[in-house]
Amino acid sequence: MTAAVGRSAWYRAGWPWLVVVSLAVLVLSWPMRIAQPLTVDLSWRVGLQQAAADGLRFGQDIMFTYGPLGFLAIPTPFLGPGSALAFIATAAIYLALIAVILIAARRLFPWWAAVIVTLVFARAFVSLEPFEALQVLTFALGVEVLRRDPIPNPITVSIVAGMLAGFAILGKLNVGVFMLAMAIAVVLAVSRPRWLGLGVFGGAVAVTIVGLWIATGQQLTDLIAYGRGSLEIISGYSEAMVVTRAGGEWILGTFVLVAAILFWVAWRAAIGWSRDRQLALAALVVVLLFATWKFAFIRYHAPPSFVTLALATLVLLPRTLPRSTSAFALVAVCLAFLGVGSVTPALPAARYLDVVGSSTQFVRQATTTFRPWRWDAAIASSRHRLQVAFPVSPDVLAELDGHTVHIDPYAAAVASAYPVFTWHPVPIFQSYSAYTPWLDEMNADLLRSSGRPERILRQFIPSRTDGGRAIPYSVDGRFYWFESPAATLERLCRYHEVMAIQDWQVLAPTGQECGVATPLGTRTASVGEVVQVPVAPSADSMVIVRIRGFDSGPLARIRSLVWRAPTWQVQLDGFRYRFVAATADDGLVLSVPASAQGSAPFSFGPPVRTIEIREADAKGNGPLTFEFEAVPLPGS
Repeated sequence: MTAAVGRSAWYRAGWPWLVVVSLAVLVLSWPMRIAQPLTVDLSWRVGLQQAAADGLRFGQDIMFTYGPLGFLAIPTPFLGPGSALAFIATAAIYLALIAVILIAARRLFPWWAAVIVTLVFARAFVSLEPFEALQVLTFALGVEVLRRDPIPNPITVSIVAGMLAGFAILGKLNVGVFMLAMAIAVVLAVSRPRWLGLGVFGGAVAVTIVGLWIATGQQLTDLIAYGRGSLEIISGYSEAMVVTRAGGEWILGTFVLVAAILFWVAWRAAIGWSRDRQLALAALVVVLLFATWKFAFIRYHAPPSFVTLALATLVLLPRTLPRSTSAFALVAVCLAFLGVGSVTPALPAARYLDVVGSSTQFVRQATTTFRPWRWDAAIASSRHRLQVAFPVSPDVLAELDGHTVHIDPYAAAVASAYPVFTWHPVPIFQSYSAYTPWLDEMNADLLRSSGRPERILRQFIPSRTDGGRAIPYSVDGRFYWFESPAATLERLCRYHEVMAIQDWQVLAPTGQECGVATPLGTRTASVGEVVQVPVAPSADSMVIVRIRGFDSGPLARIRSLVWRAPTWQVQLDGFRYRFVAATADDGLVLSVPASAQGSAPFSFGPPVRTIEIREADAKGNGPLTFEFEAVPLPGS
């Protein structure tokens, strides 16, 4: 009976009609905009496209949770063949998801209503990135497979599931991990014998990863480093990037309510299934809830999570439920999505309703993608927009011309805007993401090596003025000079200013390095206690501090994994900043000699005299140890 219902739902209208309607909905709901806000996110997105174009080695030259296929999620701005491939891949993911949504809606409603429901859900793709959409698609396909009993060819399921998981791992590793877990649950449920299905699945994952890794020009020896570094970024994200926002408490309650609806719908859908399939469906739901839970509440970026849960609810709804009950469940989860969207403005109502704008954008991007003779004009247009966003003086560009350049701290998009130099970034090319000692050392190691960038281009983005000191912008209100501290120290030791014009500074290597650090004293202090910073012993020494004692035991790790890590703050001379505890032992710069300061506003400024560590949202951490050191400048 279940198999018959499944086949009826899939084939009743015929594949041609399904494809035509899905394409129409895709055009009317296309979420990718050509013009994007000038944010930190824009630069890393452009940076991923540039990394693919330049053939940078993932795991060595660049480290990100997005892998060598990550550029496929970034079709705009158009920068060349990689952007064309990204448009095709992104359109394919959204089209497949729309088709699955349409099939699920048709299971519950007449065709005319199913099309309307599909369009309503697809319009929410504006808050669902392509790889997150692929995660929902994997969930939906898993549910459809579990609905069919028996599966005519379970080996095919294992192969397809393995290919999808392998593709996602090289696209966006944190999504790929969740897709891998969901795929394993489905393969174990439908395979007989299980070891054969799991073996075929594992082989498909391995072949896909290795094949695509080599096809993208990567070196096979870098694959382990990519996995290690990406997992490092994922593991440190909760501790470094967690934020608290107004309205978070009721969003949490809403999430629990939607999760309860999802579990109830899954239970009703699985009535009459075998125990293996019921357990597999429960695993799918748990994995998806965990993925959306972390995405929603680390940075309270709730709309994508609630879109995902709404789509999962639609896919799960069985035909055996009364139509009124199904409609009630869908309305409930959709209202939850609209509610959280009003708190976090990731989905403005005007953009959700702009069907004409979506259609126009789709046509423009499609005509560019499939007409290669227009690529040069499209690339020139994109570069112009980036140059307007990141205006760099001709004198600065002349200094960079012909050199390898790292861009600090965020504006990697400059490399695509002005191709007069070769982009040679530190591996974690936006310094705020080097939030674990391992990642920080990767950046520092490059600056220590003979292969260091020949120039560093620094951008000053003003944030505020504290006590006469111009404070540069930093993510989440951190202290800029504490970002990637080991690499910051190496930059101060090995580079000097050769030019500073307006908001841009150019640094070049000196060919020298700092002397051996000498102790200045150790102080033990409790959380919230003010600590005096020693004065530098000479006019040519920096003062740094290494802070130890933050709780990093098993319970702290479990808390970070399941919920959220504590939020730390540092107070410097009375001014408060967000603080990343994981890199506190890497050497935080507290004073810089005048000879190494450079021009204002790029200089460090007055020395820090007092430092205080506070825990913003929890208590109970033991005493902290502050170890102060003096670091002599080169030649001193």
